[in-house]
Amino acid sequence: MIQSFLNIFLPDDEYKRMKIVYIMAEATFLTTGILMLFSFLNLNWFKWSLDGSLIMFLIAAFIMCYTFMRYIFSGIEHTDVSNENDYSTRRRKSLKNSLRFGLIFFVASFVIKGVPSGWVEAMDIIGPSILVIIFHYLFDYISLKRSYKKNKDVIDD
Repeated sequence: MIQSFLNIFLPDDEYKRMKIVYIMAEATFLTTGILMLFSFLNLNWFKWSLDGSLIMFLIAAFIMCYTFMRYIFSGIEHTDVSNENDYSTRRRKSLKNSLRFGLIFFVASFVIKGVPSGWVEAMDIIGPSILVIIFHYLFDYISLKRSYKKNKDVIDD
């Protein structure tokens, strides 16, 4: 195994590890290309004056979002789901985990923002909590579905 600080963030499974490293390399390559394109456009046609902090934030956000989305859509997260029974069980577990995470998010928001004094303040706590549940479940469902199809295809071959 290659010695790197990334090892603490990467999974032990060699296939997953290599796939994530490739995805991160793709994100870095795309970011470099986008930065070069914007630099070229800014020098020749446009005269944008973006703050350096904003650019660094956007770069970091792009790399993290790209890596996360590619990982979700690659179907490598759930390697042990290969039959309908495992798939159904994992889907129910995913829903429970999403609800649990949403409840923790709700409680944390409630503690940070305090007791709401009106409808609008209550929706500032409830709305994001519901969206967290929906997105958490949606991402896990997509990953589970892709993994199931991929594992099923491997077994059928």
